[in-house]
Amino acid sequence: YATTSTRIRNIVSLTLVRLAMIDEHLLIIQHYSNALDKAELGIYFFWGTVSYLVSALLFVPLDYYQQAQIHPLKEKGYSLLSLLRLNTRIIFFFAIVFVLLLVIVFFINNKYSLYLLVAGLMAITQHIVNSLRGGLNNLGFRQSAALTQLFEVILKVSLLAAFIWGVQGTSLTVMGTNTFALFISIFLLLWLTLQKDFWSGIEVPQPSTRSVILFSWPISIGALVNWGQTQGFRLVLIPMGMSEIVGVFSTINGIGIAGMAAAAAIYSQMFIPDIYKSGGKTTPNYLLGGIGLILIIFLISFIVLEPLVSLTTNVSFTPFRWLLLIGVLTEGCNLLIGGIGIHMTILGLTRPLLWCSIAGVFTAFLILAGLIMGEMISVWTVGIPILASQIIVVVLSYAIWKKSIRHSA
Repeated sequence: YATTSTRIRNIVSLTLVRLAMIDEHLLIIQHYSNALDKAELGIYFFWGTVSYLVSALLFVPLDYYQQAQIHPLKEKGYSLLSLLRLNTRIIFFFAIVFVLLLVIVFFINNKYSLYLLVAGLMAITQHIVNSLRGGLNNLGFRQSAALTQLFEVILKVSLLAAFIWGVQGTSLTVMGTNTFALFISIFLLLWLTLQKDFWSGIEVPQPSTRSVILFSWPISIGALVNWGQTQGFRLVLIPMGMSEIVGVFSTINGIGIAGMAAAAAIYSQMFIPDIYKSGGKTTPNYLLGGIGLILIIFLISFIVLEPLVSLTTNVSFTPFRWLLLIGVLTEGCNLLIGGIGIHMTILGLTRPLLWCSIAGVFTAFLILAGLIMGEMISVWTVGIPILASQIIVVVLSYAIWKKSIRHSA
């Protein structure tokens, strides 16, 4: 009874926190959609995509690796300091390469060097925050993890409002405030890990770089391919002078993504630790519940579509409100793909998922190329390659997951 009661309290508290977070996320969108023109919005999303590219190549696979190691280490009474040292080593390596790249860009065109600097810092701080918060959630401190995320979002809203209305509203301002909020959040998360005995235990040697690379390279390539599939269109269209299309689509689509992501985060924080603990036995329940959650969020979004977009942005974006539903479905697919990915990671079968991602990006760019060559690219059609490719990735990943279950039975 105590376990059930605690679980119910966790669900209620996390739901309340996430509802508050949705409100804060919408406030962020409202601030930058009103402060930036559509072309400047496109530039903001372009550099956000560059930052995500860094994460996809290096930090996403690293986090997959260390989250999979946390429970085995803790169950044996080992300290997590070995993972901290591993992160320090990899971030240091990235910093050296990044500084060299920054110098090259500065001499080629110093206009973009500041954007690149902030994009790189945003990638590093986001990784540190995600790693610490994911570790807390993985070890059962779910309320603490959720509250730190709420703190982070409130801080982003406050800093963004202060800079936009007090100084100047630019794409660089939005990126800079995000990075600064993440930087402050790192100190809060570090303090919490010290309070929760996160680092206690017997010290063990840090994992070798070779073992991390062998484990992570399929995930790294998969994350890179996923980046190309869901965000690569920004890097294609903005150099072609279509920054307004990117700005409008990404803003409205982002509202749907924010709502679905917040709901998915509650769901994931409650049930992903169970997948790790059970060695993948609870994955079927996770997927079934995930599908139900996607349908609920889609229905709610459909009902409140017009008032939500008009309140969150400004009247010039209202005609494009239907694009919000693409964001809900796209992010919903990520919820399912993530659950399958964790199951396959536990089994050490990350390579088959790579082929699913490759099929997805190939589909996305094939459709995008067809739209561009046929001169059919617009705000209304730019989301078609993303959604179609996401559905293909889900179907293929599900088929591979089912096959793995049959083989392990």
